[in-house]
Amino acid sequence: MRSSRLHLAVAVTLLTAATIHGQTAATGRIDGTIVDTTSSVLPGVTVAIIANGESQFTVTDGMGRYAFEKIGSATYALTATLPGFRNQQLEGVVVTADTTTTVDLTLKVGCLEEVHTVGDTSLNQLLTSDVVVYLRVTEHGLDRFIESRDSCYTANEASATILDVVHTSRAQWQRGVSIPLHAMKTKLHLGDEYLAFMNFDETLGRFVLDDVRLAPVRNSQVEWYDDLDLGFRDGATIGTALQQLRDIYQRYSRYRQYDSTEPTRSLKELRYKTAWVPLGSITLRGNEWKEDQPFEFVDEPSADRFLPLRNDRIRVAKESHARILDFGWRGEELRDVSPTTRGHERNVSDLTGARVSPGTIYTVADIQFEQLDEERIVWVRLVSD
Repeated sequence: MRSSRLHLAVAVTLLTAATIHGQTAATGRIDGTIVDTTSSVLPGVTVAIIANGESQFTVTDGMGRYAFEKIGSATYALTATLPGFRNQQLEGVVVTADTTTTVDLTLKVGCLEEVHTVGDTSLNQLLTSDVVVYLRVTEHGLDRFIESRDSCYTANEASATILDVVHTSRAQWQRGVSIPLHAMKTKLHLGDEYLAFMNFDETLGRFVLDDVRLAPVRNSQVEWYDDLDLGFRDGATIGTALQQLRDIYQRYSRYRQYDSTEPTRSLKELRYKTAWVPLGSITLRGNEWKEDQPFEFVDEPSADRFLPLRNDRIRVAKESHARILDFGWRGEELRDVSPTTRGHERNVSDLTGARVSPGTIYTVADIQFEQLDEERIVWVRLVSD
């Protein structure tokens, strides 16, 4: 019986001591007012404090005021966030027993974080990229918060090695070179491979990848879902894609020497924006030449047709000079965009097939017709054998 009373007394003593300790715990207070750069109060600002791994939150009232009551003595990190304003963070906010620490803040107008998107692209935009390369990512990408004057976004950055080159605007960007990447939406992972059309951002010091200009390469096959006609389909081998792009870029580069004022929307349109030769005129009925036939078939000398077809080899009968022509999006309209009418002084005779010599054999790469009142002019794009 004596033992039980002793245990009860000890328990009561401990409970009393705990109650007294709770009443005298060392607590303090943080408060303040948050305004913008014009000194206008900011209601609705989320304020957070954290110390020793524990955090508390509150929101400013209609007068921009906030307070944390009865918080433990510690050194806190304090952050304030409000959409449309730059986040603000303070380290080393000290709270001691029975004191109030006042922290007033001024938030600057910032940006709304957004998903960075890229609009529609064109063949011009792709082929005027600083580099067109096949690359392999050599490290896992790290997220980086990018903030500009009116927008901000999170990008993923890593390094990559150039495996092959279609085009480069600077000599140092060649096969085997390591380059820094800045991906708008794509998460970069070690070992990823891409066929990429990239521009170099001098401010970032990195090549910018976006989802429109990027084609993943898996098991040596290219995943290309864009509706631009680049001459290869989804699932083509990387070798086929690279060769097709080199062919396109060679043609495009020749065209851009003389006229790049109009956007090229597809490979089909690019084919028309090259050097064309007026072969001759045919009657409106389209069944005979108005003069002697200006060519002869090489592989079928006795062919009974009078117009050449694509891939026919022909020997021309007279000298002619090409002009750069745009046959329009669907080929129904012929517009002369030759260097002479655009104010250029360079002669186009250095283009492939631009000067046609009598007796020379050419392959017909394409054929179009220009409708006039009394006749139709036959235009051909010729490639030297």
